[in-house]
Amino acid sequence: MIYEVLLDGKTLYFPNDKEAVIYDATLTQALNDAGTFEFTVPCTNPLYSKIENRVSMVQVLKDGNEIFNGQVREYSEVLKGEKEVKCVGELAFLYEIGRAVQQECRDR
Repeated sequence: MIYEVLLDGKTLYFPNDKEAVIYDATLTQALNDAGTFEFTVPCTNPLYSKIENRVSMVQVLKDGNEIFNGQVREYSEVLKGEKEVKCVGELAFLYEIGRAVQQECRDR
C-alpha cells in the first residue's frame, strides 16, 4: 500500500521522499460522517508556507485512489518550524451550507 497526501493538487507527502514529509498523521473515517485528517508538517516541506485555513484542500490517496478529500480548518505552530494541521472532510461543507440556508430562512 502506498499513501500519498496532496495539498491543493501538489504533493505534500510521498513515501521515501526527502522533502515531501509529514508525520503523526491520523485519518478518521466513519459512515455518514465528514471524517478528519490530522498531521504535523515540518518547515522543511516545500508546501509548509502554502497551508491556509479554510482555503487549502487536502486529499489522501491510497494506491492512487482517493480515500479522503477535505479542507484545512485550522493549523497551529506547536514548535518552531512545525505546524499541526487539522482537516475536515467534504461532507462538512454540506453541513455548513445547510446551516447557512436555515439561518437565511430564519432571518427573512
